[in-house]
Amino acid sequence: HRDPGRSVGPRLDDRGHRCATAVFAVPAVFALRRFRRLDSVPLPPTLPGRRSLPPVGSVARAAMERLSSNEQGLAQLLDVVSRSGAVAGDDLEEIGEAARSASSALDAVVEDIVALESAARASAAAGATWSRYHSSG
Repeated sequence: HRDPGRSVGPRLDDRGHRCATAVFAVPAVFALRRFRRLDSVPLPPTLPGRRSLPPVGSVARAAMERLSSNEQGLAQLLDVVSRSGAVAGDDLEEIGEAARSASSALDAVVEDIVALESAARASAAAGATWSRYHSSG
């Protein structure tokens, strides 16, 4: 018969509680130290995402291929400079943000160029169809 007020399983005395506390506390202290150390190290600059290029034949394709290559090169350079500690992390982040902003502006221009090229092709096709229709009649 079991006493309802009594716990099931072995009882831990004070020494057992202290050991259990140490088992959980020691790794937590080491984790906190490691977190603080890692938190003081600046993060490396983010790598640019994979860029979608304009269609083959677009006047903007070659320029965007060069931009993509140059973005990768800048990211690698910023990473090396960041690891060397020669330039403050805030300055590197500012440089990276300026590059991302310029890249976004160029992306918007390229979208417009591709749309204009598509409209010109559609217009030329429509004009050719119209010319054939009216010349045969």
